[in-house]
Amino acid sequence: MSSPSPRSVYDERIAQARAMLAAMGQKDDRIANLRLLVFLAAVVLSGVCYGLGLTFLWLLLPVAAFAGLVIYHDRVLKSRDRAQKQIGYYEQGVRRLENQWQQDGNQKLDFVPAEHLYAFDLDIFGEGSLFQLLNRARTGSGEHTLAAWLLSHSEHATILSRQAAVRELAGKIAFRELLALEGQEIENKVAPGVFAVWLRRAPRLVSRIPEPVLLGVSALGALSIVLSGVVASPAPALIMLTLSVFLLSFFKNDLMSLSGELAEPKRELALLKHLLEILEQERFESETARALQARLSEKSTGASHAIARLNRLIDYYDLQRNQFFMPFALILLWGYHVGKRLESWRTEYGPEVQVWLDVVGEFEALASLATYAYENPEAIYPELREGAPALHAVDLGHPLLPAGERVCNDVSLGKEHRVMVVSGSNMSGKSTYLRTIGINWVMGMAGAPVLATRFEASLIQIGATLRIQDSIQRGASRFYAELKKIQAVFERAQGNVPLLFLFDEILHGTNSHDRGIGATAMVKGLLKYNTIGLVTTHDLSLTGSIGALGEEVANFHFCDQWSPEGLSFDYRLRPGVVQSSNALNLMKSLGLPDA
Repeated sequence: MSSPSPRSVYDERIAQARAMLAAMGQKDDRIANLRLLVFLAAVVLSGVCYGLGLTFLWLLLPVAAFAGLVIYHDRVLKSRDRAQKQIGYYEQGVRRLENQWQQDGNQKLDFVPAEHLYAFDLDIFGEGSLFQLLNRARTGSGEHTLAAWLLSHSEHATILSRQAAVRELAGKIAFRELLALEGQEIENKVAPGVFAVWLRRAPRLVSRIPEPVLLGVSALGALSIVLSGVVASPAPALIMLTLSVFLLSFFKNDLMSLSGELAEPKRELALLKHLLEILEQERFESETARALQARLSEKSTGASHAIARLNRLIDYYDLQRNQFFMPFALILLWGYHVGKRLESWRTEYGPEVQVWLDVVGEFEALASLATYAYENPEAIYPELREGAPALHAVDLGHPLLPAGERVCNDVSLGKEHRVMVVSGSNMSGKSTYLRTIGINWVMGMAGAPVLATRFEASLIQIGATLRIQDSIQRGASRFYAELKKIQAVFERAQGNVPLLFLFDEILHGTNSHDRGIGATAMVKGLLKYNTIGLVTTHDLSLTGSIGALGEEVANFHFCDQWSPEGLSFDYRLRPGVVQSSNALNLMKSLGLPDA
């Protein structure tokens, strides 16, 4: 039997969540009414007890009932909120399946280095970008990890290990849901970086008084409290209270600073604990996922247990703010002793926390790629090859285009020829073809599947010039900006990693004569290095000059058809040089003079 489609699974889970939401809504109403009835019963019972002279201990019954209803009501509200979030999560999935995802997610333009060799050219970030389509991460660590994978090439072993993990997580729908919803809590409620700042701070409670003295005073303080109760006099406790306050004055500023530092991390820790528990309890088969999970328990105490211990210490520390416990806390030097244990925790586990956050980030990045793999079952994982640079793909499609509008083409570089010169008229599909090749390999390098029926490649990096702009502020023309980008590509080509160059409308900003000489020289220069690539142009003279470099260069083209109804394109790549041009026809269709 074939597996159910992603759409049917999402629709079923939305229906289940809506049923749960309705059920919890009804329970919410009933419990609210019951709480009101119990309160009224308590009022009536108190009047009866007063009128009949009965003990008011009878009021414990409605009080206990009311407390139980409050606890149960809280669980119902959490279940209702959970169902609401589930609906939103799977409705987003449906929008992706229907190609309505462009208004969802995070574009994250701030991740892109200004001079990156392909990020802007291939629509990796920004509105309607690959990052926006893929990103399911909620924490900053997850988003940074996914962005890093999309911005750099990886080693063969790394790509293969990620592929195995993505395959596994693609089948773990419930796990990916839990990861996203718990991460959503952190995203919405926690100030970024607060916890990291607290972890980096040096210990504040430096002992100015020998520790045995302070422990002895605390022990005497406990005895004084007991003695005051026995002799029915506050004198022993007051004496120790005076001594304790004097001793604490030596740590006053340190304790106040520690109190201020713990407010925000406490919220972050409670949420992080739940996220870590999900990762610790899940069973994994892939080597990458299991290795990541193992990093959460490298110490004798697992990550979630360590976080839980820290949460308890913070709760204990906060007890001294309770007005009833405060006198006892002062006598016992409570704030100092718990504060020392807090700083001991920070010393022991502080370096590990960043490791735990990194693990969460990697799982979120893997889950993002796995969600794409699940929602695109027709996508395949690239086959990696050793040796000279090569890229061979069949029926390669652009992942950002709707399936109904996507036209797939083949590409073959490295065997018969190393450079493809692609000619064609305006709007015929040349730039989209380059972006399709580049963006699929970016996904492949990250460990994701690609839209093709076959995809084989060696390890290559990318340099592209598809989106070049002039700059008034820098006094740079488009032509100069393109030259600077090509210079960066040349520098990268001289490194150890083979390079795929994607030059769109090469040297478009200069005259035809200089363009032919310059472009031919550039391609010839790049062929001296470990490179393969594509060059597009609508200048037909360029196809001949570059094509004259020999068998390593081959010409291909896109064409158009003109009719009285206007221009039409099939966006299919064909061998050879284009034989038609649409510029004059376009002018004519707009009513402009064409001759």
